[in-house]
Amino acid sequence: MKPAINTKWMYRLFVFIFAFCVIVTTFLFSLQSILDRSSVKSLVREKIQSLFQLDVVYDEIGTVMFPIPGIQISGLHIKDGDLDILTLESAIIRFHVVSLLKGEFYISYVSLDNGQIFIARDEVGAFTIVKKFKADSKEVEESKEKVEEGPKSLFAILPRKLHIQNIKLRYEDKQLSIQQNASIDTLEVSLDPSELSLRLNLVSEFEGNSILLSSISSIEGNEWNLDSLRTKTSLTIPEFKLSTIDNITKVFPLGDFKESTFQLEMNLDKVNQDQVHILLDRLSLIKVKNKRGQLLPELLFTSDTLLTLPMKQLMLNDLSFRSGTHSEIKVSGTTAPLNQSHMILKVGSDRMDIDRLKPIIDTLSNVELQKSPYFSSHSNPSESTSKIESQTPAQNNPIEIDVSLALKNFRVKGYHLAFINGPIVYKGDFVKFNDLAIGMYDGTILSKGELNLRKSQLLVNSDIKRLNVEKAIRATTNDEILKGTLRGNVYLDLDIKKQMLASNGLKLRSTFHIDKGQLLGYANFIKPVAEVGKLFNFEGGKGNSTSFDSIDGEVLIQNSNVNLKSFSMKGVGLNATGNGVIQKSGAIDMRFTLALSGYLGKAIKLPIIYKGFYGKNFAYIDPVWLATVYTGTMIGGPVGTVIGSMAGSNVSEKVDQTISKVGKTFGEIKGFFFDEKDETSKKETKSSRK
Repeated sequence: MKPAINTKWMYRLFVFIFAFCVIVTTFLFSLQSILDRSSVKSLVREKIQSLFQLDVVYDEIGTVMFPIPGIQISGLHIKDGDLDILTLESAIIRFHVVSLLKGEFYISYVSLDNGQIFIARDEVGAFTIVKKFKADSKEVEESKEKVEEGPKSLFAILPRKLHIQNIKLRYEDKQLSIQQNASIDTLEVSLDPSELSLRLNLVSEFEGNSILLSSISSIEGNEWNLDSLRTKTSLTIPEFKLSTIDNITKVFPLGDFKESTFQLEMNLDKVNQDQVHILLDRLSLIKVKNKRGQLLPELLFTSDTLLTLPMKQLMLNDLSFRSGTHSEIKVSGTTAPLNQSHMILKVGSDRMDIDRLKPIIDTLSNVELQKSPYFSSHSNPSESTSKIESQTPAQNNPIEIDVSLALKNFRVKGYHLAFINGPIVYKGDFVKFNDLAIGMYDGTILSKGELNLRKSQLLVNSDIKRLNVEKAIRATTNDEILKGTLRGNVYLDLDIKKQMLASNGLKLRSTFHIDKGQLLGYANFIKPVAEVGKLFNFEGGKGNSTSFDSIDGEVLIQNSNVNLKSFSMKGVGLNATGNGVIQKSGAIDMRFTLALSGYLGKAIKLPIIYKGFYGKNFAYIDPVWLATVYTGTMIGGPVGTVIGSMAGSNVSEKVDQTISKVGKTFGEIKGFFFDEKDETSKKETKSSRK
């Protein structure tokens, strides 16, 4: 049996539904009648004209009811005379429903679609739209009051949502004579007045390059200050073609950026009142060429930075730079709190090739700002310079930077440094270093000194330990000269400006000790002794190399001249002392004295001379000494050799004065010992024969 239908409840339900429909219909018609009023439809025009001295025209204004009541404007034009400042195919404005019933018009939603905005800057640098702005209007004053009352008052009158799609931006700057284009593909903004929060998502383009921005921000409390702000913001530029901003890249006149791009990925987080976290995930620069067409390696930067606001302290957790596969450097550190002008940094690297970075440095370090209209000064250079100088803070509290270096595999000008470790301090006009350890050629150089930036002067005192001389020489020449292990002390005084201009700003003094090595090639001044050893029964130092136990000496480099002040060698079967000069021109004038071992003992001392030009004139035995010894052997055999050598050593002290007395015999012997390369010396020999 079917249950009976309660007609009474059915009737009440029907009445309720009918009443609800009547109320909703009446409500909607009431809203529509409000929106259809001419005063409402002219609201947009009135609001714009209350703020700007501009004309507003449109094709049609209609009413939209769903999902929220509002108005839709088609064919909107905001004009400055005949010039369109803004054009829109469609603009939808939705209102708070409750405010509509009260006869008030609070906007809750704005949608702008398919349009163009024109921004102009005149010949004197003023924006046209600013000239049209009514700064003293009632609406502006009311907005200022809301801002002063705090974020809550301002958020209460702002639209809850903003939607912008496909808006072109055209910028014309008559002062700089440039035009640029951008677009807003989509922009979504949502406000929550109760939470004082804002969400923003932007997809845009600048000269065809995509720019993506997203942000979630809020304000704690009701105050306009940085402490109250909370935000998580990200900015991404997938690929930006530098050819589209040639008005900026032209400041690098040595660079070719036609095919260059850069990429950017960056995040900024502030989750409390004290700290701002800035994370640079990627900043890369690729396909840059120099003017010779050389493709430069990719440059990649990343960083992780934390800013502590109350203490005004910057903590650099990580700053990394990489160029290709050959160079990488990492920096970390902090600044002192409360602006005490002090930074502490750690700089580390597993590989750094300055030689391969040099094309990049040369290309990007040459900057000519005046080539770009953006950076060209509107005032004369002298005024700008004086202004900068007047704003330069006094050096009463100069900035101080403490740097701790930990570098490996460092290459510069062909030199390979295994490591550079130690502290460097920059303060005011000075860069000072103490116990700076440099590893090169299997040895270590411990240095302390300072660089005076104002005077461009470098002073260094270094101790050298166990440096491989052969490897050090091989880095500068292919010639074999010397083998051994070096230790010593070097004092360097370098006037950088003078050295760059005239190459005479270097002063270097060094004492050195070389263990267990060999004299080779051009440096083997013992070779002539072996050639004539039969004259005095010498049996050591044969061939192209001469071994030694140790060499001690002192050298002075000044005014581009190399002065060997002292030289003492303990060799195998002989000892040697010497001194001399290699001049800036390459002219060489050195003299070594060899004391031979054997049954002749210390009686025989052979004078060896380098005279002529470095690399061309080879060592030879003093011909005066040799002629005297030769004469002694004719007189008395071995005894005569000893007597002759002793006499020769005395005579040789005035070799230049006695050359003419030796005559034909001297010329023949001296000519025999000249190297074939020494054409000048051969001519002198021929002249002596005549």
